[in-house]
Amino acid sequence: MTDRYTKWASGGAGISKITVMRLCPGGDCTVIEIDNTLEEFQKAVGGYIETVTLGEGVALICDEEGLLKGKAYNEPASIAVKGIVGPALLAGIDGDEFASLSEKFVEIFSFRLSMLGYEVRREKEAGHD
Repeated sequence: MTDRYTKWASGGAGISKITVMRLCPGGDCTVIEIDNTLEEFQKAVGGYIETVTLGEGVALICDEEGLLKGKAYNEPASIAVKGIVGPALLAGIDGDEFASLSEKFVEIFSFRLSMLGYEVRREKEAGHD
């Protein structure tokens, strides 16, 4: 079975945009669209990616060397997985591929974050192009 990393490396996954939730230390929580490529995921988390499957078709993606790099504690991401540091992404999973998060998941996780005082913005609301 070919996993998502092998497909990215070989260029077999194709490039498409997917909707993910970016969670940053300090509480910046934004729903964004990114290219579904290894390079974009590495750029978003600031290093080599590590994934944690959360079940229900969702994965958390973070910098696998975040602790070694001294990155800041990420409280919003640590709601999903304890001890996350540095920027993190939540993405959907479809088989061996990353996929867009469902709108239902975005709503539920946004509500959980709002209960802790965090506001989740959409990319255009956050001032991105």
